[in-house]
Amino acid sequence: MRAFLIDVGGRRVLVAPASGTSDFLKGRNLPVDAILLTSLSEAGLGDLLEGGTSAYGNSRIYADRGLLEAATVGAAGSDRTNLNALLASGRLYAPEANVDVLPGVRFTIPPHQSMVSRVKIRCGEQSLIVLDGGEVASSGFDRTSAVALADDDPAHLRSLADDHTTLAITSGPFPALASIYRHVDGLRLGSIEAREYGGAAPRRGEVIVEDTPAP
Repeated sequence: MRAFLIDVGGRRVLVAPASGTSDFLKGRNLPVDAILLTSLSEAGLGDLLEGGTSAYGNSRIYADRGLLEAATVGAAGSDRTNLNALLASGRLYAPEANVDVLPGVRFTIPPHQSMVSRVKIRCGEQSLIVLDGGEVASSGFDRTSAVALADDDPAHLRSLADDHTTLAITSGPFPALASIYRHVDGLRLGSIEAREYGGAAPRRGEVIVEDTPAP
């Protein structure tokens, strides 16, 4: 399952297929401020509902308009019931263009395409360091550093997240649960792609997570 939880200043955004949202958060007891869906297929809509309304309280749920239109046309039976309930909840949004999901964090959803989703994290001219089960998915730290960082010691992590480095610390295969650390707010950010370690990411309604400086 290609799910990714981003923590920005204590507020969380889940990027995941509809069919994986509840399994991904089960047992973690984590409040989620927003959910960005990469898929609406395979009866996954039921995972977004609880008692006929949104399972995530006041969380906003975002979907590529192309995904939503395809689901609306193809939905039948329980899928249709779930989609109608989700739309009625007023929590599902399909923005026409860029949208700021959290202050300083903008999500851009390019046109829907075939194959599987991928997540891009746009971090400007910084290095994006992803720690995946003790392996580093981007250059910049050796295995010794990766092991040292695996304890998720906030003070140590923040000391390494300087003006040139953004750390994405994951638990399990990437993309997975992660925290992103920055040295200070207002960094000039550029573009780095984060994807599954050691593998190419096929295209499909790719989700771009763009961290933008606050005005």
